[in-house]
Parts: sequence; C-alpha cells; structure tokens
Amino acid sequence: MHLWHILPWKDMENKLISKSDLRKHFIVTQSVIIQVFGLLGNYFYNQLERDLYDILVKLENIDWRRESNCWLGRTIREDGHIMNNDKAIILTCNYIKQKLSIPLNNEEAKLEEIFIDKTKDIK
Repeated sequence: MHLWHILPWKDMENKLISKSDLRKHFIVTQSVIIQVFGLLGNYFYNQLERDLYDILVKLENIDWRRESNCWLGRTIREDGHIMNNDKAIILTCNYIKQKLSIPLNNEEAKLEEIFIDKTKDIK
C-alpha cells in the first residue's frame, strides 16, 4: 500500500510533527487503523484489476485527526477513548472504503446502515 498518502505519516517523515504528536493527535498509529489496513490489503489482493494508485491517493483526503467527527462512534467513543473491537474495525473500514470509493459488501453495508440509523437518533 502507498501509505505515504496518509498525510500525518508524511508530515512525521518530513519532521513537521513528532512521533509523540502523531500518536497524540491522529488515529493513524492506533491498532484499529492498522487492522483496517489489513482488511483493505485483503480487498486489494482479491481485486487485482483495480488500480491501487488511483484509489490510494484518496487517502490524502481523509481527516485523520482524533477530534474529527467522522471517527466518533466508529473508532472513538464519546469519552475520547479508542475502540478496538470487531464492530469498530468494520465501521472504521467502512468509512475509509467510502472515502476511497470502494463498495461495501453486504455485511459491511448492513452494519453501516445500523450505525447511521443509530447516529440519526443521537443528533
């Protein structure tokens, strides 16, 4: 995977942010994200006809900051703690897949629908 399309990692490599700031302010170092990359890698392995570069460049458009609302309820609990269960992994992967224009499978779509319905009630 072309993970240098993850801008916080690129910023760390270019010494624009420190490793500790990366861990503190971004979710890209969290176990749940590493597991999501494994799921994405499996998807690409099974979809060899897809052009990886054209898809992975879209990683640059994801807001990887911990405080970004996109992670709330998927990856980060209301109290700010990172979730690392199967549901969090799938919901986080769903979000990233959608940002990369990758279709969700039936199981992912069902879990996403439940998540969206649940978050509508909260708002």
